[in-house]
Amino acid sequence: NKICLIGEAYQGKSFYLKQTAFELKESGLRIQPLLVEIKKYTVQPVESLLNNLYGAWKKIPFKDLILFIDGLDEVPTDKFTDIIKHINEFSISYPSVSIITSCRKLFFNFYNAGKILEQFSVYELYPLDSEDINKYLRHKLAALYADFKDAVHRTNIGGMLYHPFYVTNLAEEF
Repeated sequence: NKICLIGEAYQGKSFYLKQTAFELKESGLRIQPLLVEIKKYTVQPVESLLNNLYGAWKKIPFKDLILFIDGLDEVPTDKFTDIIKHINEFSISYPSVSIITSCRKLFFNFYNAGKILEQFSVYELYPLDSEDINKYLRHKLAALYADFKDAVHRTNIGGMLYHPFYVTNLAEEF
């Protein structure tokens, strides 16, 4: 119940966390997701942050809470280790609260975040492969799929499709 999702820039970490939190909220289960986009706030203890954002969060049974903390790598560089320590302290103080964080692999490794968050399981997102991309595009674009592929070839932007952020936005705009 403690996870850190790492990956490269634009691989869809934030999208994945937001979508998962949304789907859990809409699932009809007792699970209560709390999403914190950490870049929007000053670095502070997680409990203080939750008190400010979600006031009555302590009234929810802790076993039903899932705290999503998105974008650890987006805090000021000199505060990165501080936020990791705050998350670890919160995790120790509230062991029944599930926590899912996201971070760029570069920052996670450079600052040895895994040593501080040693009770967290780390999962790495990998780039999409061409089969995944084509399956998504066929589903999303249907009859426009061939035209989209031609446009991608003409503009020489095929490499961008391996990043979920770009493939979803390009398909949507097309």
